[in-house]
Amino acid sequence: SVDLNDSIEITEIDFVDASGNSVDIAQNISFDSIFDASGRTLIWSDEFDESTTSSQVAPDATKWNYDTGTGADGDGWGNNEVEVYTASTAASHENAYVSNGTLKIKAIVDDKGAVTSARMTTNGTKDFTHGYIEFRAKLPTERGSWPALWMLGSNLSTGTEWPDCGELDIMEYSTNFWGNQVYSTAHCRAGYGGNPVATNGSALYNVQDEWHTYAID
Repeated sequence: SVDLNDSIEITEIDFVDASGNSVDIAQNISFDSIFDASGRTLIWSDEFDESTTSSQVAPDATKWNYDTGTGADGDGWGNNEVEVYTASTAASHENAYVSNGTLKIKAIVDDKGAVTSARMTTNGTKDFTHGYIEFRAKLPTERGSWPALWMLGSNLSTGTEWPDCGELDIMEYSTNFWGNQVYSTAHCRAGYGGNPVATNGSALYNVQDEWHTYAID
């Protein structure tokens, strides 16, 4: 048994390759319990307090920028999503805006059936090497929606292609595929796409009406 406030040290992790040979991928890894916040220093946050009323304002442009376009694979990223991703600016922030002290990312369908949404990123504004990162969020549950909070390697922007850049999905949720399961997944060269290295599904209810905290250490 292990006390949740204890530190767990792993000195070796062995993986087996396709030939059955042991492959040592890590040594001297130390994990701190996410339940123990002592010694941690807050280095970045966004409380989305630009507007604490119903007035809609753009998110902080010093922290957030946007991937824009169709999201089709031909654009170099995306999963053939139906929506076109837009950038939130002071003049136009219908798909991503702050009001009543929270960030809203909204998919909008126009009268012709065209869909727009937002894909926000800290690429170029902030990156991390180690740490504990958490989001508090409410999620859409309509069929066809696929909300996700994830991290990509910063070297993606310098030419290292996915999945070599690495991807950590802190949260993704899709009623189309998983019902009420919320998943956290790691993608890298050893396993990615439909065959990721590790994935863990947790059953959550009332994700649309209640705030839940999604985190990675």
